[in-house]
Amino acid sequence: MSNVSFEFFPPRTEKAASNLAKNIEILNAYAPELMTVTFGAGGSSKDNTANIVEEIASKYDTPVASHLTYCGLSKEDIAHYANDIHDKGIRHIIALRGDDWNSDGQKPAFNDTAEFITWLKQEYDFKIGVGCYPETHPYATSPEQDLLSLKSKQDAGADFAISQYFFENDIYYDFCERAHKVGINFPIIPGILPIHNLEQVAKFSAKCGATVPQFIFDSFEKGRAEGIEDLDIARDLVTKQAKDLAAHGISDLHIYTMNKAVLSTDIIDVFKRSRDGAKTATFAAE
Repeated sequence: MSNVSFEFFPPRTEKAASNLAKNIEILNAYAPELMTVTFGAGGSSKDNTANIVEEIASKYDTPVASHLTYCGLSKEDIAHYANDIHDKGIRHIIALRGDDWNSDGQKPAFNDTAEFITWLKQEYDFKIGVGCYPETHPYATSPEQDLLSLKSKQDAGADFAISQYFFENDIYYDFCERAHKVGINFPIIPGILPIHNLEQVAKFSAKCGATVPQFIFDSFEKGRAEGIEDLDIARDLVTKQAKDLAAHGISDLHIYTMNKAVLSTDIIDVFKRSRDGAKTATFAAE
């Protein structure tokens, strides 16, 4: 196994679905630990999510996880979905609050994600992952409260956390240090986002509370002025980030693929070489 996991989102067109299938096949060759598929706001993509999860599970030996949110859905809806994928052999869930989206203003099925996890653990034998925010969740009242919320997810039975993406690794290292101080000891897997479109990433990041630092914009501006393709600029940035994570002893990585294999494969190659090289150096020192 390559100690990486991948995130995909349900495609909206037949062409996009065909491209996704090809890219999943490419990335599966890297023997990932897990593939995950996102869940639209209020369950808006739940049928497509279930179809993709089932397709991956039937075609590959790689474990696959469905995202599952509780905002905008009734407990009955959630149970129906969970039963369906469980019956199809899926044993991993990424349990999330989800967006505050619903058409009729109904109350969320659970008070918080910890309560959601407790219910899932009582009803099923899923291995459960959760999200976390190194730069603090946009809805959190403080970084301290956000960490306590993450601890409550761990205490409810979550098995691991996947972080929101970040572009400065010190943010992640500091977050992990603070998390450990409050008793969070399950794996916190860093999420990394290759930049396929800088303008889109900047717009999305402004909404989700992730910082795009100035050096990212400067790198693209300088590279474009020198005639370097955006893809090559992004490759240089993201592989340097992956190399530094490996050098700091990080053994696992979650890649937000944007349904593309390009750049994701570069991340894996650099991360694995750097991680294995760091291990070799450690053993030699011992």
